Amino acid sequence: MKMKLNEEQQLAVEEFSTDLLVMASAGTGKTRVLTQKYLHLLASRKCEVPQIVAVTFTHKAAGEMRARIREEMKNAAENSSGADREYWLRQLELVEVSAKITTIHGLCLSILKQHPIEAGINPQVKILGEGEEDLFKAKAASSALSCLLAADQDGTNLPVVLALGAEFFLRALPALYTVIKEAGTEIPSLSPHALPAPSD
Repeated sequence: MKMKLNEEQQLAVEEFSTDLLVMASAGTGKTRVLTQKYLHLLASRKCEVPQIVAVTFTHKAAGEMRARIREEMKNAAENSSGADREYWLRQLELVEVSAKITTIHGLCLSILKQHPIEAGINPQVKILGEGEEDLFKAKAASSALSCLLAADQDGTNLPVVLALGAEFFLRALPALYTVIKEAGTEIPSLSPHALPAPSD
């Protein structure tokens, strides 16, 4: 039932008396350690599958972890008898229907869906798919540019847009949003206002 672990990894798997932070670069076995910790929790009867939340960074890692856990549980059931065998078979069933092995986005989504009223969101909310975020950014940039020009009562914004080109704004606004978001900075709600006139 054990995958090969080094001494530090084994400590991370077996330690439950305190919070742990395991830091390692890509490909060094973080998913393996998390998988073994998950199985160790079950083997020591500290909890059952529905009580464990395992969070990884990617869907691929979450899928690999689920597959490894399932395989190890099958092995444990095959190599056990009596009450132990029944326990592992029950955990195996629970993995199929109630295991929380997911990405941070998936975990947050499941919490939001359980509390849509408190969160003030549509219960049918979903995680944006590949490329959908860029599409929404492009639409928002186009809308922002339209609002900027519509609010241009004294005609000061139009020369700036014409000088730089509408395409510049449609490219720059999504890029600026990404930079601000990745920096963890709040983006305040801004009222439309005139841009400074381009200098000669």
